[in-house]
Amino acid sequence: MDYVLLAVLLLGIAAAAIGQVITGRGFMMIAAPTAMLTLGWAEGLRIALLFGLMLALVQLLAERPALRTRPLLNILVPAVVATPLWVWLIGLLPDPVAGRLAGVVALLAVAYVLLGSRVPAKQLPAPAGSIVAGVGTAGLVSLGGIGWPVVRWHARGYAETAPRTQALVTGVLGGVFLIALIFMGLPGFVGPAMPVASVAMAGGLIGGGFLVKKKSEAVTEKKGRTGVLALSAMAGTALLLVGPLG
Repeated sequence: MDYVLLAVLLLGIAAAAIGQVITGRGFMMIAAPTAMLTLGWAEGLRIALLFGLMLALVQLLAERPALRTRPLLNILVPAVVATPLWVWLIGLLPDPVAGRLAGVVALLAVAYVLLGSRVPAKQLPAPAGSIVAGVGTAGLVSLGGIGWPVVRWHARGYAETAPRTQALVTGVLGGVFLIALIFMGLPGFVGPAMPVASVAMAGGLIGGGFLVKKKSEAVTEKKGRTGVLALSAMAGTALLLVGPLG
């Protein structure tokens, strides 16, 4: 594997982990497009999903008090049912095409964050809203690893509180990541990519924790959010324009 691509993977995963620690979210926005850009669409997505699943499980332990079972299952059940179909359908696409479309997913997520409350949220009648949220999340995760905007948009329509919305997002994504990995298969553990990504992940989490603990004025959640959006936009644009390089 090209050493330049390995370096980009290392920096991208590390930055994603640091951004996750500082802002509490955003790992997949950087990690997914970066991994797909450097490793190829399928292998990059597998690695991002594996790390995303591990983070989701850890987050869910902290967010468990705010998690409501019924809203979670209303979205998660259709998402779990739809994920294998999405994996199969998207798997029919050539890697370069799927990779470029994944770049679009990353850019759409950035646009959603920037537009914020200006994105109209409509409360769809039950169970249609939950089904749309579940199927949509499954599709975006199976293509680009980033599915949270659909769940957040759905939760906004029901005026959910921020802690409940975050717990709902984490729970749904954790389930979809798991099912997607089951049907896509685990990433390869032979070769330099997984060790490099693992070291970057560990280093980013430790480094991010150190920065947060220092409480430096240069490291704020707002600046971290800006950094996550900028790097996600860069990785998504590169993926869209040049396609997967791995």
